[in-house]
Amino acid sequence: MFIKALVKMMAAPFSASDLVQCGKGFFYDPGKTVLYGAALLSFGIRIIPALQNYGIRRNSLMMFKGKIIVALGLFITLFSAVPIYSQEDALPDWVRLEQAKRLFEEGLFGEALVVFKDLRESTDSYPEADFWIGRIYEEEGELSLAEAQYLKALDKKKDLYMNDDVLLILGRLAYIYRISRQYHKYEEILKESLSFSPVWNAPEAPRRYPLMVRTLKEKGLDKLFELHRIDNSKALHVHSELGLYYYRTGRYEESIRHLLTSLLAGLTAIVTEVRYTEPLYEAEGVEDLLRKGQTSERIQSYLETVSFYPVAYYLGAALYALGEIRESRALFSLVANYAPSDRWSAEAMRQLTDPFIEPVLTSEEYFYF
Repeated sequence: MFIKALVKMMAAPFSASDLVQCGKGFFYDPGKTVLYGAALLSFGIRIIPALQNYGIRRNSLMMFKGKIIVALGLFITLFSAVPIYSQEDALPDWVRLEQAKRLFEEGLFGEALVVFKDLRESTDSYPEADFWIGRIYEEEGELSLAEAQYLKALDKKKDLYMNDDVLLILGRLAYIYRISRQYHKYEEILKESLSFSPVWNAPEAPRRYPLMVRTLKEKGLDKLFELHRIDNSKALHVHSELGLYYYRTGRYEESIRHLLTSLLAGLTAIVTEVRYTEPLYEAEGVEDLLRKGQTSERIQSYLETVSFYPVAYYLGAALYALGEIRESRALFSLVANYAPSDRWSAEAMRQLTDPFIEPVLTSEEYFYF
């Protein structure tokens, strides 16, 4: 690209676009551009005396020489402004990070680990590299080493390129504490993750949540959804996990607050999705919205991703544990009728037939989504 633009400059008047092409060529392949560009310029300068011997007009030759000098100036400017590296060394750290992440996704953990460690050692603070080293340790079953890496990454969170990556790191720590049954740490990490929940941290939250719970208990889910919409996609899974954990530890009121937050966020997301194709759509209740969702594979996939029906099931279970029989049955019926999974529809039917409260969490068991 550089060479073509340079030849064009020699042969005819050139514009700013020609300079751009020279620059692009240089940055795409600096090493090769330096070699070929220098050779071409040297050839052009040396050929002028020879052309004079053949009677070429002097003014034409001087114009040709002037173009060579301009091109040489451009070449020297580019050459001095950007150091010459090999193609591998010239890659920015963020590109190497993405390449290593791809190696990780392909299961090439050893090769990825080499790159992540090299990135970490290339600067005083690279929390992304610490995190991905932890992911490799986690995949290899070295949970204590993974935990140490995640904690290192959190210590350097101010240096993260994306602040939302903090939530990702906290999520991996929560997973480790959950599967290793370190439940106290698990709860603390989830509570720390709530800092990413706008609705939970809103100034009006202390007043809003008691009203939401009372509306659910007294007037049902349809009325609650009519009055409250929640855009809380980032921390939705945090509320889901805390809601389940509080249910399994007998803290039913706290469980309800988190599970209804997750459920309302899921329903709000479905309305937003439907309105992309039907801008004037207004749901006539939760069942109407779920029927609409059954016609969309995208919505069904979303509901599965956010564990919508397990959340609805455990919200019903928490209400039942507090003696709210009518609304608990309404939620169990919703799950039984609309959950595509036989597992959750069967669980809901079981509750409708012979309701029960699941046992409080013990160190031997924990029911996950």
